[in-house]
Amino acid sequence: MALATSLVVTGKKKVLVFAKGYHGSTISGRTEKGKPTINLPHDFVVGQYNDVQGTKSLVESLPENSLAAILVEVMIGSGGCYIGSKEFLNTLQEIATQQKALLIIDEVMTSRLAYNGLHTTYGLKPDIVTLGKYIGGGMTFGAFGGRKDIMSLFDPRTGQLEHAGTFNNNVFTMHAGVAGYNLLTHDTLAALNDLGNGMRLKVESVLQKHDLLGDGTIPSSPVVDESLHQIDHPLRPPKMFIKGVGSIMCMHFAGPDRDLLQGLFFHHLLEQGIYIAQRGFMALSIEITEAHVDKFVNAVDSFCRQWDSAVRWEQ
Repeated sequence: MALATSLVVTGKKKVLVFAKGYHGSTISGRTEKGKPTINLPHDFVVGQYNDVQGTKSLVESLPENSLAAILVEVMIGSGGCYIGSKEFLNTLQEIATQQKALLIIDEVMTSRLAYNGLHTTYGLKPDIVTLGKYIGGGMTFGAFGGRKDIMSLFDPRTGQLEHAGTFNNNVFTMHAGVAGYNLLTHDTLAALNDLGNGMRLKVESVLQKHDLLGDGTIPSSPVVDESLHQIDHPLRPPKMFIKGVGSIMCMHFAGPDRDLLQGLFFHHLLEQGIYIAQRGFMALSIEITEAHVDKFVNAVDSFCRQWDSAVRWEQ
């Protein structure tokens, strides 16, 4: 809905997204060329996340007055929990203004990372914001909102656009969302994100203890260059590292055997009574305690000991 709205508002077609960004199953920056895709047939232009100069050059290469929207997460969620740099995100704001394009911030995952949305911690002023996940109190829910002049297009009294939807006006979901907001106070949310930051630092300490983080360059954006997973690449990542911010994080593995290591890690945690997404993604809830964090950190430590030779690059 946000993208469709941006095309109407601007009268333009091209949409800038970023590699391994994810905005729902039909809007993904992950699809490799030549493979079947369920991506919507928008005129997508795919850039590299956190690449300031590359993004500027990409936009400059587009036909004049063709960019309708920039769609981006403040932290790439499903793509591995890579946080956007201030320079990169502020550059996107500037580009949107210069190109008279709409800046769409996808906060479906990241709005839980700051009480008013993660974009507010950067001072960003998006034209449209998308929301979902927990704001429905656990029920199916999605929302988008933005500038008054944009959203007024959907005013049923005077607007030009219609917003149909299976879940519109779902009273049960609305009640669940309100109940959730009563639980998720400013202090509760801050405590949850503090717990997550502490957990990530503890995991990093374990990886440092096993001397794993110094054996490579931790990337600032999703790895899309397959050559980085080769032993002779000077910028190869550590074979095991963690990315994220606040209550959302992701454990990463690198190297030719990364998929095998990811699977071993997932099942190692299962044996410890810990369930995460198979791709290494984790999102803490307000029921998680320091005891749960310690259990997870201990499980990471035992995994590093058990698979010591596998999680380090051969010398």
